[in-house]
Amino acid sequence: MMSQNNSMTPIQSVLKIDPVVFDELSFQRKGFENKSADVQTNLGVTRQVTKISDGQYRVTVQAIATRQDEYVAKVQISGFCSIDENLENKDAILNNNAVAILFAYVRSQLTLLTSQPGTSPIVLPVMNIAKMIEESEKQSQD
Repeated sequence: MMSQNNSMTPIQSVLKIDPVVFDELSFQRKGFENKSADVQTNLGVTRQVTKISDGQYRVTVQAIATRQDEYVAKVQISGFCSIDENLENKDAILNNNAVAILFAYVRSQLTLLTSQPGTSPIVLPVMNIAKMIEESEKQSQD
């Protein structure tokens, strides 16, 4: 029989997010559901990382989904992060990892918001959110 080693040290994350809060949840109806194939849902996602103090950051992710003449749905979430200020990849962890963690909540809430009577819900697939935000930010700068 193999002996079990109970002295294993739990792995500590370099990033702690606590608390996580929704800043804004809104659904504004503009009209009735348009089932035409040429009407698309436009999704814009932005992120913001704000330093509160040494090792303390607020990471905010906002998603706005728009269907022309039908609705505008908005979800904004903030995570308050603790991270070692001396980490070489601190910015990448905040801009990519923290955003990816928070975006899971955004995806779920966006589905709930758009699950209204007379509306087809948005069900976003799992995606590379960091790349999507970079592309969205490039488009908004152009």
